[in-house]
Amino acid sequence: MALDQSPTKFEIHIPDEDLNDMMARLKRTRFMDDFANDDWKYGYNTAYHRTLIDYWINEYDWRDVERRMNELPHFKIDLMDVPLHYIHVKGKGPNPMPLLIHHGWPWTFWDLRKVIGPLTDPEAYGGNAEDSFDVVLISLPGYGFSSPLRTTGWNFHKTADLENKLMTEVLGYEKYATAGGDWGALVAQQHGHKYENDVIGVYTHFPAQMSHYLPEHPDQPEGIEYDPILGLPAASEYTAEEAGWFERGKNFVENESGSGEIQLTTPQTLGALVADSPAGQLAWITEKRYFWGLAERGTGTEAFEKVWPKEDLITTAAVYYLTNTGGTSVGTTGNAAATLGSPATTGSRSWACRPPYQSSLAKSTSPRSPGPRSTSTFSSTASTTTAATSPRSRFRTSLSTTCAPSSKACADLNPTSSNRRIS
Repeated sequence: MALDQSPTKFEIHIPDEDLNDMMARLKRTRFMDDFANDDWKYGYNTAYHRTLIDYWINEYDWRDVERRMNELPHFKIDLMDVPLHYIHVKGKGPNPMPLLIHHGWPWTFWDLRKVIGPLTDPEAYGGNAEDSFDVVLISLPGYGFSSPLRTTGWNFHKTADLENKLMTEVLGYEKYATAGGDWGALVAQQHGHKYENDVIGVYTHFPAQMSHYLPEHPDQPEGIEYDPILGLPAASEYTAEEAGWFERGKNFVENESGSGEIQLTTPQTLGALVADSPAGQLAWITEKRYFWGLAERGTGTEAFEKVWPKEDLITTAAVYYLTNTGGTSVGTTGNAAATLGSPATTGSRSWACRPPYQSSLAKSTSPRSPGPRSTSTFSSTASTTTAATSPRSRFRTSLSTTCAPSSKACADLNPTSSNRRIS
């Protein structure tokens, strides 16, 4: 299709009838009978679910959140058959660097709002105006207001193609930096691999192996032993400084990869469930957010809400539900496995080094054990800290690894992926 280079301003406004219908469904929520699950070892806790649903019905104010959302400059454009929603905030410094940032799943653009101010106006946050960025943030295809998505095949490398068109052909940037985590990390890395001539640098706070969703891993570094069951670099490959990394990766694959397996294989089935139930959408997202970061944050909902306040939890679920994108957002996972080809699709650079995703559901039949289960902290708090302490003078390429520079597993992977300063 011809490129439409005329984005239009966009204002978020959910019709009253949609909000009324959602509220009626919430008030009719049927709660699961939950027992022997005070420690959440079998998954989402019904007592906490009741607390969140009560808050959603009696205290949460979508219109107030919507008003704050609309304080940001929103745009839409029909690009590559995607009704693409994005935010474009110009930096206030003398020469802002274009920066494309990403959310992942189960996030939305709103979860990244806290980093926009420090990045575009660092002087207001105690930084230097010379370190400012022009920030571009899309809603990923099939997520939130980048909907309805009517075409298939949207995975991380196709999303990078879409974004490159947005940055270079629509917004007119000759070069740009990019950053992301979770699914957004794969998209950001793809920019560095395929569009290295357009990209200043890549930063990921959750780098992932580019063959993450494939059963085999052609990017496995030569001479590095992998655990044959988990698909992770073997425990012997980690240095003393990385003590516990293998065990945490093992714990994640064995206990926290179930949602990924469902989304990888039957996303439409899950989509049917969350499309009909705002309470179900909330449960699916909140359970993941509770356990991802548990080791760093500590157990209990009080500690949880210091990172994820109730309003943020409800807003994320509401955006997915009200836009009916619970299904299309998880469908991107299945598309990654179905359409990702050989390493040649990523351009000239070597692939990154991270333990690949592999199913372990057939390897363990025991219920989840209580206690910390997560390998990573995913939080808006962590993202804000990153933005506030990482001016563009410290923006670095990080195409390589989640491994420390000393890691034997990753040290010789790719000479182009050393951390190089971008001035």
